[in-house]
Amino acid sequence: MLVHRPEANLSPFHSFIYFTPIYLLGIFFSIHQDKALHFLEGKIILLGIGVVSLALLQIKSHGSYGNYHKMDMFSYHGIDRIIIQKILLIFFIIALLQKFANKQIQVLKYLASLSFPIFFIHPWITFFIKYSAIYEYLLFLPGFVIFIIITTSAVLGSILVAGLIKLIFKKRSSYIIGW
Repeated sequence: MLVHRPEANLSPFHSFIYFTPIYLLGIFFSIHQDKALHFLEGKIILLGIGVVSLALLQIKSHGSYGNYHKMDMFSYHGIDRIIIQKILLIFFIIALLQKFANKQIQVLKYLASLSFPIFFIHPWITFFIKYSAIYEYLLFLPGFVIFIIITTSAVLGSILVAGLIKLIFKKRSSYIIGW
């Protein structure tokens, strides 16, 4: 909460420090999955309210919505409330997806198998989009539409890059992208 995200999400050590608590939370959740899922039962609305409330607090106090980014990992720029919002959002999505736990949805299974490569590749795709001429053509659109376009492009671009890496490196691709 004090480190914030690295500028442009491209500093590996800074990202490691920033995301380690999230990674450890995921491990903890996996180890205690039954208890955690039981705890989340019936809390979808409460989690949703928390997510929206923290987003509104961010807009009110910071003047805009988005992540706190900074170049210097050890400088203090306030508490990163968005990381708390993202943790609540993760639990909200987990609670929501539990409703579909007994169904086989092929698209979700495929996305789940690619979640690790998508996580590591998407910052490079969004960096490319934001710092290329493509982004200039999107600026006339409302912010939410830009968000949808960039998110979709980042996910699809990450899947494409992961597929190319898998095609080129075959079984050794798991050493590069974990898939």
